[in-house]
Amino acid sequence: MGSLFSSHCPPDVTQAFWDCYLRQADPFLIFFLMLIILVNAKEAILTQEGDSREDIIKMLEESPSHLESEDIEDLFSLAQYYQSKTPLSLRKMNQNLFGSSLVALKEEDTDLSQALCLPVSVPEILQANQLQQDGVRFFVVDCRPAEQYNAGHLSTAFHLDSDLM
Repeated sequence: MGSLFSSHCPPDVTQAFWDCYLRQADPFLIFFLMLIILVNAKEAILTQEGDSREDIIKMLEESPSHLESEDIEDLFSLAQYYQSKTPLSLRKMNQNLFGSSLVALKEEDTDLSQALCLPVSVPEILQANQLQQDGVRFFVVDCRPAEQYNAGHLSTAFHLDSDLM
């Protein structure tokens, strides 16, 4: 994407974008900003279904060029909304997944190199289900060994024994 969209956006848009991004002081907010850009480009992506992969990639690379400086505040608001709806346990894993020279990894941090999926803590799932009566709910796949699953699990959990993988 070239230096936080600077190669695809006019200077006024780039400046507004950088101002908001640097004020947030969250290096992982870019994932949620890109999610919003992808959501906004959904129809264009689907209409290019028959096009080559390179054409679709080029279209996605150029999608920030459609932003205007007036759009930046809304873009960040939506990104922060999606970030707030993402389980905290997943957001905390960004350091493990993508690293950072600013923060040293703790010994208790999980090694995700062999993980089949990203874990979400049980308290977060329960809290999300209590807070949300409508809308998207968690589909829980319990990947613990059968003995642990049989010892106790959420009633709505689907079991996928990781020992069989």
